[in-house]
Amino acid sequence: MLSEPAQTAVLQMTKQGPVGPRLDIDLEAVRRNFRRVRALAPDAEPWPVVKANAYGIGAREVVRTLTRDGARAFFTATLAEAEALKDVAQGAPLYLLNGLPAGAARDVALAGARPVINSRAQLREWLTVAKDRPCALQLDTGINRTGMPQAEFEAAMAAGEISALKLDLFMSHLACADEQAHPMNEAQLARFLSQAARLPSVRLSLSASAGATLAPRFHLDVTRPGVGLYGGNPLSGAPNPFEPVLRLSAPILQLRDIKPGETVGYGGTFTAQRPTRIATIAIGYADGVPRALSNKGEAFVSGARVAYAGRVSMDLITLDVTDVPSCAVGDTVELLNHQYTVDDMAAAAGTPPYEILNRLGWRYQRAWHGGDAP
Repeated sequence: MLSEPAQTAVLQMTKQGPVGPRLDIDLEAVRRNFRRVRALAPDAEPWPVVKANAYGIGAREVVRTLTRDGARAFFTATLAEAEALKDVAQGAPLYLLNGLPAGAARDVALAGARPVINSRAQLREWLTVAKDRPCALQLDTGINRTGMPQAEFEAAMAAGEISALKLDLFMSHLACADEQAHPMNEAQLARFLSQAARLPSVRLSLSASAGATLAPRFHLDVTRPGVGLYGGNPLSGAPNPFEPVLRLSAPILQLRDIKPGETVGYGGTFTAQRPTRIATIAIGYADGVPRALSNKGEAFVSGARVAYAGRVSMDLITLDVTDVPSCAVGDTVELLNHQYTVDDMAAAAGTPPYEILNRLGWRYQRAWHGGDAP
């Protein structure tokens, strides 16, 4: 049994205050994943997607690293994201995947960003304000999300509006590339190529991370890797062709021994079946760890795999560390590492790895290693 002082210890303190969660990012792994995309699609240029702060990894650090590794352009979602990266992109074009918000053409042009035109209305505004500036055009080939509908594309072609653009990229987006044998992949490719033939001098792009693993006919001139760069598996039911880049850790704040029949956490959803040691760690759903991991997640203490015990709460997670008798207050617990990746966490939470990455909390102490770490 633990001593009474150990059972009642609440925080492991440093001179700076309570120790919180920490996220370590391996930029060399990001770089290797970028090179993996090149190897998968050797005849296409990989232009990384760095929207949403590079899926929570750190867009500025990723852009610095991959620019030096030969990335010639990047995709953000919004103008604000592009403006935040201009100084580290070293002149590499920054494309706005969300397109051109109404009335924003002048701001986009002045910022030097390149909109991905997604509708005829956006096209006309761009022609009115910045027809001499480069842009991309996205055709909807079946995802029915963003992208110019086929009828609008036909009308714009007939009116000579598309030929009036300074168009440097023609693109679409695959809806089912994570399932390599899905018939929609071939259908979208055929629709895209039938229209791309009308734009013979423009670079073509159809594939993101998952598409880069498809047959070479899907690779075209440019791939748009995103989640794969950051260690997530873009494929459904297949091994991950990319390597993990993250280590997420948090300290043990408190340890206590409980008796069989006692419960842990809100709702009493964990009941001890034996004399059990519970570790409470300084991380929760406010830090992006899904509440859906309650009684389902796993972590590592001193190299040993342990289970979540009870609900994930806002700032705290409780673990069953009974089989790790040497652990102590202040010890580090790993919630993500090479043994338990974003894909493992996502599977346990019933969500895709994209969401796990984008949940990564603002309270983390972040540290980048290798590459062009700050």
